[in-house]
Amino acid sequence: MPKKAIKITLGFFILLAALPLLQVVFNPFKLVGLSGAFEVNFPPKFSFNTLLNGKFQQHADLYIKDNAPFKGDLVRFRNQLNYFAFNEINTNLLLGKEHFIFDPNYLLALEGKDLHTDSLYNANALTLENGIRNLANLNIPLFVVFTPNKADFYKEKLILEPTLAFQTNAKRYADLLIKNKVPFFDANAWFLKLKDTSNFPLIPKYGAHWSRYGAWLAADSLTKLFQMNGISTPKVIPQKIELSQTARFTDDDYLPSLNLIWRWASPQLAYPILGFEPSAKPNVLVISDSYFWNFYDLGYMEHVFGPKSQLWYYNKTKYNFKRDKLGECSEVLNPSELKQFKAIIFMSAHPSLNNFSFGFFNQLNAGLNE
Repeated sequence: MPKKAIKITLGFFILLAALPLLQVVFNPFKLVGLSGAFEVNFPPKFSFNTLLNGKFQQHADLYIKDNAPFKGDLVRFRNQLNYFAFNEINTNLLLGKEHFIFDPNYLLALEGKDLHTDSLYNANALTLENGIRNLANLNIPLFVVFTPNKADFYKEKLILEPTLAFQTNAKRYADLLIKNKVPFFDANAWFLKLKDTSNFPLIPKYGAHWSRYGAWLAADSLTKLFQMNGISTPKVIPQKIELSQTARFTDDDYLPSLNLIWRWASPQLAYPILGFEPSAKPNVLVISDSYFWNFYDLGYMEHVFGPKSQLWYYNKTKYNFKRDKLGECSEVLNPSELKQFKAIIFMSAHPSLNNFSFGFFNQLNAGLNE
């Protein structure tokens, strides 16, 4: 090999080795970090104790690895190669047929692999029934919504055919709610009925929740359930439906966590534009997982429910009707706090039933027994 070529090759590798240092010192490149949920490591605090017991070194090692220059780009390059070569995604999610993405917890719920033991179910059933009576004594009606299970809705898109369970948490608690005559909306069963006739996707291909269109249909059904039980709500007027090839809101919230170089194209999705007639609005308390965020996006929390309405997200964090954070939920529930609400909505995905009611009914019953 000619000396010039050797020098050029050597210079290239020296420059390549020096790039991370150049990036740290001069920051010449605008780098994009990784997406998804992961623990952020902060710079370690030095002390002689942590130095001697080795914790400083361990923390420094983790921090340097997490903040290494070009880490995001290299991870995306690796993930893209894995996808091209092996049709694999480097995440805890499941890749189905035709690029459909699933949360494995929904498959566990569908197959009954997270089924509560009889003793736990019986304890939860007693807690729920006591809670229903206590809310009735407070003259506060309870409405329950079970949200769709994507693994159930798109069973045919799973790589392996699921083994359907005779009994699941969703079936058990649905039967219990019906037995106790609680106004109950099973969005999963309803979506399955609509699946072959719906003009637009009810659950997005790359999303974790119902689509914006599906959320609107669910919200409309919930308000009709309110009206059937004597609670008036403002009239919602669909103005138009916008069609888009670009997913909006939460309709592709799985995609960023794949950390690929090239983003997958989205199928056409529908986005309803709604109007609301001014009228009296009931103040409601919503205890829910992440499915309820779509109701905020649609405008239901602000224009259908009253200004004192709140979301208790996983019964941990409180938000007002405009989605402003109010603070953390107290571990001790004062029943008098509930009297400002005209109704209580409990909304849960199938996997969330594993943490039944997020502890709300336990706190309610305990507060009334004090």
